[in-house]
Amino acid sequence: MTRKFSRVLCLTAFVLCALPAERALALGFEVFGKGSASKSNISESEYVISTSGAAGLALILIPQLRLEGRITMVSQNRNYMSFNATDSSGGTVPLELTDIRTQRLSYSVNIDFDIVSDKYPVQPFLVAGAGYSVTDSIYKIGIMGANNAVDGADPTLTSLTGIAGGGIRI
Repeated sequence: MTRKFSRVLCLTAFVLCALPAERALALGFEVFGKGSASKSNISESEYVISTSGAAGLALILIPQLRLEGRITMVSQNRNYMSFNATDSSGGTVPLELTDIRTQRLSYSVNIDFDIVSDKYPVQPFLVAGAGYSVTDSIYKIGIMGANNAVDGADPTLTSLTGIAGGGIRI
């Protein structure tokens, strides 16, 4: 996961530094990026931290229509989760997961449509597109209270992604 994150970060930095905004707009391109972070407390000792970032390059087809290529990374870290599992004899085994980290990297091509036009200070827009995502998950798993956690990982998932949304540009 760290290597993928580094590649995305380097690519984003290159795109943002290589094309100054004035020159990009004159050529009919826009460079864009956004990010967010949040922490949700599940209980006094359990929490989830989520971060996301997106960067891309948009080709302005006409003033109200853009074709964009976007890379999005969403990362979620959860410190603890417990549950009961059934063993081979039918008994219940209390298990705990710790240091749960999931990262999804999405690559997409989208159409972005400005509903009004760029003549207004607030510009509502709609976006739709498609692409694919790669998701990795790692964690530690063990029997609750036994101090015997081992590293675990889910298989890497690759799937098609649909994009639909809207927002405002200021």
